[in-house]
Amino acid sequence: ALPQGPSFEKTAAAKEGEGEGGGTSPPEATEVNPPPLWEARLRRYRALLLRMEYIALVSWFCVCIVPLQYYIGSIGFQLEAKGDADGFYTNLFSVLYASSAALSPFAGYLADKFGLGVTQAMASSLCATSFFILASDADLNGQAAGLAAYGTGRLLVFGMYFSHVGKRFGYANYGLLAGVGLLISAVVSLAQQPLIAAAADGMARMLNLVCGGVLVGTLPYCLWLGLRERRGCPACETQASAKEKYEVQVKGKDNKAEAGVVALLVEMDDEEAPEGPTKEKGSAEEISANSESEVVSETPTLRAELQLAAIDNEEDIWEENKAVDNKDISEAPVK
Repeated sequence: ALPQGPSFEKTAAAKEGEGEGGGTSPPEATEVNPPPLWEARLRRYRALLLRMEYIALVSWFCVCIVPLQYYIGSIGFQLEAKGDADGFYTNLFSVLYASSAALSPFAGYLADKFGLGVTQAMASSLCATSFFILASDADLNGQAAGLAAYGTGRLLVFGMYFSHVGKRFGYANYGLLAGVGLLISAVVSLAQQPLIAAAADGMARMLNLVCGGVLVGTLPYCLWLGLRERRGCPACETQASAKEKYEVQVKGKDNKAEAGVVALLVEMDDEEAPEGPTKEKGSAEEISANSESEVVSETPTLRAELQLAAIDNEEDIWEENKAVDNKDISEAPVK
């Protein structure tokens, strides 16, 4: 038989709503093709980079990095001006700075035990202490305590920056978030050059006090972060709630990677996902006790995000999605 073209007759689904009296039920909404995956990917990146907490983290890191770089660039001639003629304490600083790496496991333990807010406050406080000691009239033995405080504080600043990105925002886009912050801090750290030049011209003590005061000024941010942590990690809470909703919507599926991307639509900066028509799928037994009757809106963007998550995070789903991407995306099933 010859192949047949598309039929323009009413389908069974279209006739299903016709009642005995000849009336028809309201027509279903026309499905709109979801946006391409690259657009969904850019939307996700923009949402992550513009989150208030990420902007605050990068700001804290940049505020800390400028004084820290200035300290390294000026510590040699500042110690020499305090009587370190043979360079013993300058060499001691190098030893203490390198040895602080041994405290890395302890720094991680502090972050896990007390939270990022407390540990970042410790980092800022230790760095500020080193500047206040350097600005004081303490002898070289007292300056050694400041050198040790600097090495430990700098370790905590960098360690907590990377830990913050992973613990609060997850690891699906860890490289992007960490890299953007490092790039911004590298550009901002160029401000160390005029500070070092000013310190060499005799303004070292005043600059040390200013840098210490600036680092103390970051403590309110650490307090805000600690209070925010008490509400729970946004990424973890969102993934949990999104996973429940996703399991309700997609019958028989339990994909944590996809649920993590649904999180971006459910909560972005503590805002709910856009409202839209919802459609329950599955029986009452499939709806978890915690999710109650809550479901995710079936929007084109949601379908694109689910596909994107499968491609990014699930190797076993990649081949299936690769074949689906070659077809009209409107025919792709909801993952």
